[in-house]
Amino acid sequence: MRLIYAGTSATDTSAFISTRQAYNTNYNNKEYLGYMYTMNEQHGTGTNSDIKTVVDNWYASNLNSYTGYISKTAIHYAAKRRLLTNRIPTFVCSDANDRFTASTATGNAKLTYPIGLITAGEINYAGGLLGTNN
Repeated sequence: MRLIYAGTSATDTSAFISTRQAYNTNYNNKEYLGYMYTMNEQHGTGTNSDIKTVVDNWYASNLNSYTGYISKTAIHYAAKRRLLTNRIPTFVCSDANDRFTASTATGNAKLTYPIGLITAGEINYAGGLLGTNN
């Protein structure tokens, strides 16, 4: 089960990261697409994306005292190719290098905190459509 924080009401602006928050302010290289990246390395994890830093800081400020209750084996990964090209959403991440977790039990154990963004596949399964506001 995944917990997706949605605030205390539908209009609660503290429930989401600002729409002005860049995933990465750097954009002129394919590596900047990663949640974590290393230049000239396909599955590098040496640098956090800007959005990962924001998400980690939110966790540290709001959930750190609940760490004992939060799964460290949940997998966080991207799904653009599966939805845009193949149009087949999935919850399965086939490449172990892309399984961002806080534990080696199910993934790469590269996350400091067991938190990530909702995946495109999760949005799709919930009824969200690519290129539309929901």
